[in-house]
Amino acid sequence: MRKVALAAVCLLACAPAWAAKFVGVTVHWTAPTTNTDGTPCTDLAGFDIYYGPNPSALTQRVKLPNPAQASYRFSTLPSGAVYFVVTSYTTSGTQSQPSNVVEYVPPPTLGQPVQLP
Repeated sequence: MRKVALAAVCLLACAPAWAAKFVGVTVHWTAPTTNTDGTPCTDLAGFDIYYGPNPSALTQRVKLPNPAQASYRFSTLPSGAVYFVVTSYTTSGTQSQPSNVVEYVPPPTLGQPVQLP
């Protein structure tokens, strides 16, 4: 069975640290061009983004059935830190190993006390 290899994932928070309102988080990735056996990946079908409150509890999923898509914007997220991984899948349903885990920690809002070390 062939497996696809997914490249790195990065995260872009769309709110400055001083912002009082969450405006979104965008997850970006690079689509695979080869399978794990080195052959060209010609049957890429899309991506899944898994996310959750810690790296071992990525219980939410966004399915993206567009192989040309390389980012996704979350306009709402659960409160607190959120962790993300991206997988790719082929037309036959073969899914890649997850990408590296990316963490988003929301900045404190205005008026919220900040605990210093």
